[in-house]
Amino acid sequence: MNNTGKIIIIDFGCIMFSAIFAHKYTPSIPVAYTTLNMVLANLLRIGVNSEDTIMIACDEGHSWRKSFDKSYKSDRKAKREKTDIDWKYMFEQMNNLLIKLDISTSWHILKYPSFEADDWQAVATKFYKDKEVVLITFDADMEQLLSRPNVKIFSPKSKKYKFCPNPFVALAKKLNKEAVDGLTSPIENEEDFDTRNILINLLELPPFVEAPIIETFKNLEPKGADTDIDEFPYPSLKEKYLNLCQNKSKIITIEKCEKQLERKNKKKKKAKKNV
Repeated sequence: MNNTGKIIIIDFGCIMFSAIFAHKYTPSIPVAYTTLNMVLANLLRIGVNSEDTIMIACDEGHSWRKSFDKSYKSDRKAKREKTDIDWKYMFEQMNNLLIKLDISTSWHILKYPSFEADDWQAVATKFYKDKEVVLITFDADMEQLLSRPNVKIFSPKSKKYKFCPNPFVALAKKLNKEAVDGLTSPIENEEDFDTRNILINLLELPPFVEAPIIETFKNLEPKGADTDIDEFPYPSLKEKYLNLCQNKSKIITIEKCEKQLERKNKKKKKAKKNV
């Protein structure tokens, strides 16, 4: 792994589900095409350099968290089943997309049985502590990682960088909340709190989660010589991929987002004074 460049990690689930739910509005466009186009669009907003390392973090199988609390995200499957979406077909399309991207690009696909994208992103911010780490996700759980000075979070939903004035306070509120992430088990004693902390606290993941991820990062090598660009999915998007490092016209800077937030906060304060 090069000592230069930033680490960019895309939460594939955020992009994938956004594309799947939007597919009904553009049924003639393959959902995998939309997903890849969204990935490329967000990378252009971040701004990619040749020294950067791009990773796609995926959920794989049933989360290890369910062994601690069966209520963890237990409502997700039921909500999906209430839609008229062919989820088996959609997930097959996404798996095929990931396989092709693994073959044709320099990106690293991060998967491990029972691990979530959150786990990969969390450990990366710790392992690459001397590098800038940019997470592309709109998952609010990730905001606690902003307590680490090397971390930035770009939301593909708002198309802005996220800010959290006090990540530790936000984490504490979530730990003590009665129901969160489908977790409905009440916190009645110290043991209950410790279990909730294991499930939610991304700053301190269990060793059996952290160790395999760290080992993966230690052994990560540049893929340049091993890729086959002819296998890149959707030829119409190939040029966008090949020009990621050259195209700087779409970049959204964190400074611009900070100024927008400042203006927004000033308007709120002014509105309160006028009430």
